[in-house]
Amino acid sequence: MVPVVMHSGGVRSSGIVKWLANFTFALLLGLAAMGHAEATSMTRAQTWLSAQIVPTGTVVQEQGSVALPLQVRAETAAALRQVGVHPDKALFDAIALPTVDTTEYRARQAIAAIQSGGSPAAHLDWLEAHAAGGGGFGAAPAYPANVQDSAWALFALMAGRNTSPEIAQVANWLLGQQQTDGHWALAQDEDGVVPTALVLQALQGLRHLGSVAAALANARQWLDGQRQGNGAWGSTERTAQALLAMLPALNDASSESCAIAALETAQLANGSWQDDAYPTALALRALWLAGQPATNPDAASIQGLVIDDATGLPLSGFRPACRHRDSAR
Repeated sequence: MVPVVMHSGGVRSSGIVKWLANFTFALLLGLAAMGHAEATSMTRAQTWLSAQIVPTGTVVQEQGSVALPLQVRAETAAALRQVGVHPDKALFDAIALPTVDTTEYRARQAIAAIQSGGSPAAHLDWLEAHAAGGGGFGAAPAYPANVQDSAWALFALMAGRNTSPEIAQVANWLLGQQQTDGHWALAQDEDGVVPTALVLQALQGLRHLGSVAAALANARQWLDGQRQGNGAWGSTERTAQALLAMLPALNDASSESCAIAALETAQLANGSWQDDAYPTALALRALWLAGQPATNPDAASIQGLVIDDATGLPLSGFRPACRHRDSAR
């Protein structure tokens, strides 16, 4: 809990500044052992990823990526925005280019429009008009609903239209698709790590609902049991997505140090993962989250006093208000 002193005439320096400086220094020392390596990996990854965007807005070697070009561009934009970099408008223009209408593409385009300060309305309208029967979303119109595309629709609707009735419908549909052991999968015989991680991330914004909280806890328990011997989940994509799903339930990243170390070990000398912008963007997002003092969005708090500038005495009757919205990605 961090104390903050506010003054009715503005912010005034006092002994609290020295206290905060000492507190911050001690906190940074405590996190240095793990945080320094993450910061170094992040800096290298951010530098490499930023350099992959060409003036047309496309990404170098996106055609040879493990993902599709729009997925590469959108994940690149999301990662850079998450670490505080504002990519050139050309990247967002390239994401917005007309393409085949799929749920994931429309969801990614809606999220990118929000990230760039544009309007996601057309994409959200399309999503709301193309839900499959029962509340889920298929890969494209007339396709049966599946958990991964439903998660993408939920990401977009939560980010850009959080009063949409489709949110409750798709969330309930996803809850109904959870397997008894806690995971979600695209097919019965298919690996469930990435689908489970994506659904976890998508439902995170509804975590305060009892039924969702229980589902998230069960899914994280299942995901915890899918680790390999080094504490990670195999590939860069699997490990990064799993960390993005697991970390928001933890007060800090210390218990995930093995998975984080495995992710950093896989980083190439040039700062990338696999010389590919897609896994590099995912890894960058995971390392950024791991490097936060509190990875759990519910674990941070602020305590303060409002001080009269003339008398230096605390004022009563003030009630702080906090406006918060979970990050879309």
